[in-house]
Formats: sequence, C-alpha cells, structure tokens
Amino acid sequence: MKKILSIMFAFIALSLFLISCEKKDTQQPKSDAKNVKEIAVILKATDSEFWQSMALGAKKYAENNPGTVNITVYGPQTEAHIAELVAILENVISQKPDGILVAPSNADSIVVAVNQAMSKGIPVVTADNSINTDVTTHIATDNIVGGAAAADALVEAIKAKGQKLEGKVAIIAPDVFEVIDRRIEGFVDRIAEIAPNLEIMEPRYCDNDIAKSLNISQDILLSTDDLIGFYGANNHSADGIARALRETGKYKSISTAAYDSDPEEVQALADGVINALIVQDPWALGYKGVEFLVDSINGKEVEEYFNPGVTSITSDKMNEPKNKAMLEPKLREEY
Repeated sequence: MKKILSIMFAFIALSLFLISCEKKDTQQPKSDAKNVKEIAVILKATDSEFWQSMALGAKKYAENNPGTVNITVYGPQTEAHIAELVAILENVISQKPDGILVAPSNADSIVVAVNQAMSKGIPVVTADNSINTDVTTHIATDNIVGGAAAADALVEAIKAKGQKLEGKVAIIAPDVFEVIDRRIEGFVDRIAEIAPNLEIMEPRYCDNDIAKSLNISQDILLSTDDLIGFYGANNHSADGIARALRETGKYKSISTAAYDSDPEEVQALADGVINALIVQDPWALGYKGVEFLVDSINGKEVEEYFNPGVTSITSDKMNEPKNKAMLEPKLREEY
C-alpha cells in the first residue's frame, strides 16, 4: 500500500510540475503583448459604408504596423442612436484602453466622457464632428469647402446637359448636425456666387433613413415642375435621391451632386444617375486617427487638427487609380 501511495504522490508531483511549466509557456506571449497598444475605434454608426470605411482604415494601420496596435471597433447601429454611442464610450473608458478614436454624434453628447478619458491619461482623437472640449487631435474635412465643391459639380452637370442655370435645387440631408449645416452653408453660398438664378429650396431632413429620403425625393419630383437639381448631403440622403431618379428616369434631365461614396452611390455614379460625388476619405479618418493616437502614446507631438481634404469625382474620372482607391476602400494600402 505504501508503495502504491508513493507512486501516486510521485505522479501528482510530476503532474503539478508539468502544469507549472505549461502555465509559464501560456503566460509568455502576454508579456510580449504589453507592447501592443489597445486602441478603441468608435464609429458614429455601423449601418453605413462610410463609417465601415473608417474602420477599414484603422485596421489597415494595424496591418501595416504589426505588433504595435490591437484595434477593437464599436458603434451604434445608426447615427440616430446618440445615447447608445455615449454608453459605448463610457464602457470603453472603463476598460482603460491605451487610446480612443471616436466619431461623435454632435458637439456636446460625449464631452463629459471625453473629459473623463483625458483626465485618466487616455488620448482621444475625434473624427468628423468636433466637440466642445479639448482632445488630442481632431480629424475632419472642411465641410464648407466640400459644400462648395458640390455646388461646382452640380453646376457643371447642369451645363453638361445643355441646360440654363435656372430652376430649383432641392437639398436632402440626414439631420441637423454641425457638419451637415456647414455642408449646406458651403453649397448655398457657392451657388449664390456662381449661379444666382438657381433657387435653393429649404433643406428636407430624412433622419438618415434611405427610405425616408426616397419618399421625400418622390414628393419633390411630383410637386416641383421646375426642379433642375438635387444635393444629397450624405450617403443615405443620396441613396434615396438616386432611387427616386432611377425609378422615374428623371436623372436624364435632373442633375445630382452628393456627399460620400457608399456602394449604392458609386453604382449610381457609374450609371449616370448621380453626376458627382464629393468624397471626404473616411478611410483616412481611421488610418490617420490611429497613427495620431500611437504617436501621442509614444510621447510625440501631434497636430491639433488634420484635414484629409475632399475629392470631387465624376463618372468619367471614377476609374483613375487615385479615385478608384477612394471609392473602393478595400484597395487602399497607405495614406
């Protein structure tokens, strides 16, 4: 019996030794992982190709810089879910990431949470919407410039159809946001400058819902005899406009300029339903946003504001290499 017990104790001791060695082996990668920075990327919405492009840019930075960052992407389903975005940010802060890249819904909703993050030493980069507090870096298009580019593109499209610069132009926008207001302001001011005989109708808002934009577009088409153009202030607004014009065939006489570049917009551009897209490079928001966070974490000075710019793309130029990469973010490699 003693011999059996001795064998059992020896077996147990050997097992414990092997388990101890196994634990050391599994813990070793964790020590290496300490050098990998945890970056949280919070999109304004997950239902939009625009914001998914931002996520692709962030992930591409990680792919191009292996072993430096781990990207985790969050976001509410739609841009209308503002309270959910705030809750996501608060939860992310509680997990103590090394840095946060966030696309805010508006100027005020995440201010308290961002102040909390910054006070804990977590750098925060905002994308698209600025907020009413200090952050590490803000990355955004100059939407006044973008709106003006849309006006230029629309006027050129009207001229290309051999039409006079007279009649009404309808604006459909997602909601009353600061960036949208500036896009509309830039558009209206530029039209007044270059085509004063065009009448700009009051903006109609679709709650960033494609179906609502479609309904609004159909209503405008039915009720406005002298309509000559549309301006879609974001992708979902433009998708609704394109569907209405495609269904009626009125794109042959009514021109459209629109912001962003989701697949439906790109197809509408290729088909001549939309005449120009103002592309603001959401991919760069993600790529440069993570780059700025990493630089800040490593003690480097970073720019307080970075403007990735806008590009006006028409159907005859959409296959040029630079434009093609802008319209198809999966093709992008570097900024």
